[in-house]
Amino acid sequence: MKRLQLVYLMEQITREFISDWNEKRLDKLSMLLSEHIQVESPKVKEILPDNEGSQVKGKEAVMRYWGELNRNYFVFLTLKQFEKQDRTIHCVLDYGVKNSEMLAHFTFTEYGKFDDMVIEYT
Repeated sequence: MKRLQLVYLMEQITREFISDWNEKRLDKLSMLLSEHIQVESPKVKEILPDNEGSQVKGKEAVMRYWGELNRNYFVFLTLKQFEKQDRTIHCVLDYGVKNSEMLAHFTFTEYGKFDDMVIEYT
């Protein structure tokens, strides 16, 4: 696959993820994740107080985290910037907090599934 086609495909998958999040379609989000997904975010400990640290590992645990996050702290995401490096995507997202942005770094498997996510807030 040509590099430009791959960048376009990865951007489309990222946009699909954002759309599914905004529409609260967690079942569709689940289909975009690898079984071994890892998500790191400063919100993890707040949402899952029994979790050790800021990382959630495994598809089932990530879906539980996102379910709680979606129910209690839902934010509407808007993609502001997209950049690809190898199998990693770097995004800047607006999440509705004035003068603040969400920085998201996603790594994909060779099958186009999200495998690793690191979320930061400015």
